[in-house]
Amino acid sequence: MAIATEPMPQAETRVTGAHAKRTTFDSAVQVLAYVVLILVAFTMFIPFIFSVATSLKTNAEILNLNFANMFWPENATLQAFRTVGNSDIRVWFGNSVLVAAIWVISRAVFDSMAGYAFARMQFPGKNLVFLMILSTLMVPGIVTIIPKFLILRDLGLLNGYGALTVPFLTDAFGIFLMKQFFESIPIELEEAARVDGASRYRMFIQIILPNAAPAFTALAIFSFQGSWNSFLEPLIY
Repeated sequence: MAIATEPMPQAETRVTGAHAKRTTFDSAVQVLAYVVLILVAFTMFIPFIFSVATSLKTNAEILNLNFANMFWPENATLQAFRTVGNSDIRVWFGNSVLVAAIWVISRAVFDSMAGYAFARMQFPGKNLVFLMILSTLMVPGIVTIIPKFLILRDLGLLNGYGALTVPFLTDAFGIFLMKQFFESIPIELEEAARVDGASRYRMFIQIILPNAAPAFTALAIFSFQGSWNSFLEPLIY
């Protein structure tokens, strides 16, 4: 005996209405999010527009900056680009790339070695030495400019690549970064290698370093950015 069942239109209507409201709300939130992102992107793009507009202005317009000509030059000119083209910018760019490369390579070598020593090796005064290295992070860089200048002068390294590279071959933050990352690598990997007869040097080269690619990437980015953005110290040294 078949039993006929009546549909429940009211329940379906309530479910459909709630779904429609939720869909409308989600769409409104999505539209609002897009609007906010567009405004943020435009705000971040304003300095670039200002820089391009300024490069097309005359010196008089730059000195007499106002809202009317802030983002649009009144008398556009390519003189700034001609000046750059006639300068030694290729040499300057090459110097910057060379110094940045030395920073990146030297810090990758020395910071990783020091970080591994603090992370895995035991020696007297390890914690004290590491604490002293970390304490240098609290010293403002501007305070060390004159002492570094005097040392570089006495060593005869001023006005050369030595002054731009030797004081920056390693840094406390890089040592701290590499130490913390090395400590996150399971020590069982090294113990297994030690059982197979691997030396400390071989474990460091063949096991630790290949697993530290993320830390090396972060260190390289920070080092390159620090070198590329450096202005005051290269100007003095």
